[in-house]
Amino acid sequence: MRVAILPEGRPTTPASREQLSDAVLAAGGTLVAPVDAEGVVWTAWQDTEGLRRTLDASPKVRWVQLVT
Repeated sequence: MRVAILPEGRPTTPASREQLSDAVLAAGGTLVAPVDAEGVVWTAWQDTEGLRRTLDASPKVRWVQLVT
């Protein structure tokens, strides 16, 4: 599964971007740019507008994991 961790920058969750990246890789995923992603780990659960824009621009995305 090709996965993007978004939004770019510092996550607004207790998990660090490095921990999230490690989890994706340990599960057999590949980290990719949003345009190539089939899945998104969204770290800013309160930014629903940003998530909507991301999904509109990323037609290959089939699932989203919200991190709280």
